[in-house]
This record gives sequence, structure tokens and C-alpha cells, in this order.
Amino acid sequence: MRNIPKITEAHVYKDKIKKMKVSPAAQIFSHNVASTMRLMCDMGPDNIKLGRKAVGTADFCLFMDILFDSVNASSVRAMKGKDLRSTVTANSKHISFWNEAIAVFNSMTFVDNKGKISKPPCIKNWITTLKGMKSLWFKLNKEGFKYLITRNINQDPLECLFGQFRQLSGRNINPDCYHFVNSFKTLLLNNFSSIKSRETNCQHNEIDTLSNLKLFLTSNNINEAEVPIKINFLDTNLIKNVNKTNDVSDMTVSYIAGFLMKKNLSWILQCDTCKFELRSENITNPLIKIRQYDNVKYGLCNPSTNLFHFIKEVLKICSCCINDIYHERNLSKQLILIIEMNLEFTFTCPDHKIKDILIKKTVHMFLFTYFKNINRILRGLDTKQKNNNDNIKNMAFSYYNTHSKRYKQKTNSLNKF
Repeated sequence: MRNIPKITEAHVYKDKIKKMKVSPAAQIFSHNVASTMRLMCDMGPDNIKLGRKAVGTADFCLFMDILFDSVNASSVRAMKGKDLRSTVTANSKHISFWNEAIAVFNSMTFVDNKGKISKPPCIKNWITTLKGMKSLWFKLNKEGFKYLITRNINQDPLECLFGQFRQLSGRNINPDCYHFVNSFKTLLLNNFSSIKSRETNCQHNEIDTLSNLKLFLTSNNINEAEVPIKINFLDTNLIKNVNKTNDVSDMTVSYIAGFLMKKNLSWILQCDTCKFELRSENITNPLIKIRQYDNVKYGLCNPSTNLFHFIKEVLKICSCCINDIYHERNLSKQLILIIEMNLEFTFTCPDHKIKDILIKKTVHMFLFTYFKNINRILRGLDTKQKNNNDNIKNMAFSYYNTHSKRYKQKTNSLNKF
């Protein structure tokens, strides 16, 4: 389990960054990256390759995260901890923050390797965008508008329209005025005449082909209860002696335990016995403390010591057993069964099956994250974190290295022509 799971090599290495994608920049300039970077700086440069100079980078990432929130709001109500991720109103803090952001961008300068000072177009464009947002809101507010959804201020509809123009009648990439008008009329009529319902055809007829196809797709479903589960008797000593964790891993496990408790067990915390066993009032995890929003009273949950060790043991068993049973059917059920056979943790509440719920949710999260990392390796997004003890990841690395070389050779041969 990773501390910042969305960050891959495509966010860091220059040759793997997708230039036409906005999501890598938005994921780098995020609260999670900023808080984790600040935590690594506070832990000291002895065991982490981050010095105190990275504090400025963390502050800049947090500034850009707030800026993205202010210009990408899609709801009237603000999210917890993100006051500016809401619509612009007369009483909101958007205008004051945009004024501060404009001052920050005006003070920015870039220095290259030769010592030359410059201000790239992105800084000037940000200033122009923020000034345009302010001017647009002042004009709309004067006309009687009560709020402005900043996410709607984009050119996506225009790009989609021009994309449809190019696709109409073949690859029409450079239409003149005559073809543009005719294409617009055609698209307008097609959109008006198209039926939006998924359950009906565009033309009403008596043919029952779609009905038979629907019956074919929905019938003969395999009942999971009928699939037998193969019990794997693994060596419990291997599970107990699995790889040791460090402080950062323990903080990540504690963060995951708090997330599972808040996401899936919030209704159980009304029980005094469960609340005493699962939740700790004192936040001792530095990762939870630094990721907690200041203006949110009940945000992240701090797990108890008992819950932390329980989740840690579940993840340890999953990591140890996945290489032996990854090819089996009902993988999650098999992992749950193995955990129940080897885990001795108990919870005292007689009314709630906390152990069963936690095992099920943790196993599902582990499988989702694990195979997501495998897909990243196959796509070449994570080729540095190689684990010699993980056979599946080693096979994924081998597959990527073999096929990526073939793809590069094929591309180079085509470029010669």
C-alpha cells in the first residue's frame, strides 16, 4: 500500500510525462503530495532524500491545489476542508484569494541553468485567467446572478463541436465556410432527431432482435455460490516472518485503517464498545495530523492501536499469500478464509461483526490496489519499484521490457520510411 498511490513515473520522469494531459499536473499539485512532502521534511534528512529546501516546494504544491479548487468548482456547497471548491458568491473568499494569487504569480521568476531569468507564458496566462474570472463575476453579479460555477468556464463544448465537424463525412480536418455551415446543420438535425433513451431504438418497429440480445446477455449468469472454493493451507511461519515494515509504512497502514473506519464503519461508531475499540481520540500518527484540514472539526479518523495492528496483519497475510493463489477463482473469498484461519484478533462487541466487515473491506482494497499497480507496471508507469520477492510483479516487469523493446524497434523501423 502506497502513501500517495496516484503518483507514478509518468508524473516524475520527463520522458514519460504526457504533455497533453492535465491530470498529471493536477495530481502533483495536490494536498496529499504537499502534506506528504512536508512530513518527509519534518522527519529529517537522515533517512529521507529530502532536505529542508523542499518545504518551499510543498507550500507551492498546496498553493496550486487551492488555486485549482477555486477555478474548478462544480457544486454550490463546499467540500469538507476545501472552502474554495464551491461556487463564487458575493460572500465567498474567491476574489480575495485570486488577488493574492495574482500577486504571487507576479512575484514569480524562473531561472535556467545558465542563470537567465524569464517569466514563461503559463504565469502570464494564469494572471490573465484570474483577472478574467474576476471581471466575469463582477459583470454577472451586477446583472443579478447569485453564483458562478467556475468549472463551466471551459472550452470543452467548443472542442467537441469542432471534433464532430472533423469526423463528419470522413476525415474533414480543414472545412471551408460552406462545408462548416452544412456540417453544423447536419449535426444540429442529428442531435434533435436522436432518441436519448437507452431502452428504445431510434425507429419504432416490431423486430425483436434487441430483446433477444438483451435476454442473451442477461441469462445464464454464473452463481458465485455454486463455484467451489479451494482451501489453501499455507505455511503460517512464512506469514509471520514476512517483510518488516518501517515508520512510513506504519503511518500509511494507520491512515488506511482510519479511512476504512470512517468510510465503512461510521454507523458502528455510535456503539460505545466499538468506538472504544476502534477509535483513538489522540492523533498520534504524523501523516493523519498533517493531512487533516484545519477548518474541519471531524475529518480524518485516528485508529486505535488494536485496529492498527489488525489491519497491519491482514495486509501482511494478503501480501504473503497473493503470489500463491492469484490464479485461483474467488480470490477474495480465498484470502478472507486464509485470514480467518491465521488471524487471532478478536473484538468484544456482541452486536456487530466488526472483524468480518474489516477483513472483507481490507481484502477488497488490497486486491484493487495490488492489481492496479500491476497494470501500471505493464503500461510502463512504474518500472523502478522492483520487488524480487513478488513473482507477479517480476513477470509484469519482464513482459513490459520484452514488448516495449519490440514496440520501440517497430516504431523506429516505421520512422525510417
